[in-house]
Amino acid sequence: MRPVVGTDANFLTTLVEINRDLTSTLDLDRLLKKIAALTNRITPYQIFAIFLVDDARHDLYYRFGIGHEQKIVETFRINFGEGLIGTAAREQRTLVVDDVRTDPRYIEVAKEARSELAMPLMLKDRVLGVLDIESPEIGYFTEEQVSLLNLLASQIAIAINIANIYESE
Repeated sequence: MRPVVGTDANFLTTLVEINRDLTSTLDLDRLLKKIAALTNRITPYQIFAIFLVDDARHDLYYRFGIGHEQKIVETFRINFGEGLIGTAAREQRTLVVDDVRTDPRYIEVAKEARSELAMPLMLKDRVLGVLDIESPEIGYFTEEQVSLLNLLASQIAIAINIANIYESE
């Protein structure tokens, strides 16, 4: 099922709603659940994850997700430059792969995945994490979805940063 973002008015309404929702909580766990729900409105998914940067270890860890086995959630980490997630983080750019089985960077975690979107969450020039969505459908992600998610990525990064600061106080 693909969403219909449709008209410019729908697009702007969605942006305003998402911005309001992202800034309404300071609890990181609740925030990540909201991000997952809002992202699902733009790009329905079966597999969704947010990886955050571990500054001490200089890698990314699985912080929140839907559709992965618990073992993956508890243990999966990835270095900058490894796989699609690590590459998106290192290169600080969104990667969209229409068929992951044809991309040598892909690290198989979900057997059913066929296409993947890995989007860095940036605050100025600093990567805070990566939003990762996988689909069992080849060529799943549309330009419209990617454009909207790219616009939201900075808002998501700001909200995560604020929640992290709040949690550390």
